[in-house]
Amino acid sequence: KRVVYYAFDNLDGEVMERLFALVTGLDITEPKVSADYGQAVREALGGESRRFVLKTMPVRSMSPADVHRHVLKVQGYLRWRDLEAGLPEDSAGKVDMICVDYGDLLSPAKHYDQLRINLQKIFEDLTGLAKVLQCVVWSATQGNRESLKKVQTKEWFGMEDIAEGYGKTMPM
Repeated sequence: KRVVYYAFDNLDGEVMERLFALVTGLDITEPKVSADYGQAVREALGGESRRFVLKTMPVRSMSPADVHRHVLKVQGYLRWRDLEAGLPEDSAGKVDMICVDYGDLLSPAKHYDQLRINLQKIFEDLTGLAKVLQCVVWSATQGNRESLKKVQTKEWFGMEDIAEGYGKTMPM
């Protein structure tokens, strides 16, 4: 599976390190003494097959439309690589999942006076992106103060625990 991951509040190295620890099961706090550590990270996350594409950007520097344009560029590059490698044309360049870390940090296409409406529009646009590209779009969102209590007591979150309104949880 191929994943395009957009991080808006972390550096490349931090994101890669966390994902490497997740994929390999290694403790993230262990010192990285190997000179081949960077290569190991790349290979664990897809290597030359480009199964994992990471894009880090400043907060609010991209809208869902910008994400869409970037994914189309990535698909074009992957399609070229896949066809060169002999993959069938119907599967060449396919992206299976887009991760947005996290949706609240995108910029809306049009700005409204109320933050909750801006956020709702962002998540509606992400839902539309999933439909147009026929892939999964995954994003986290910010919880409210009550959700912090649930984290501490290991309870489940509900829509009432989402910061800035329900609109983000049911875009369309």
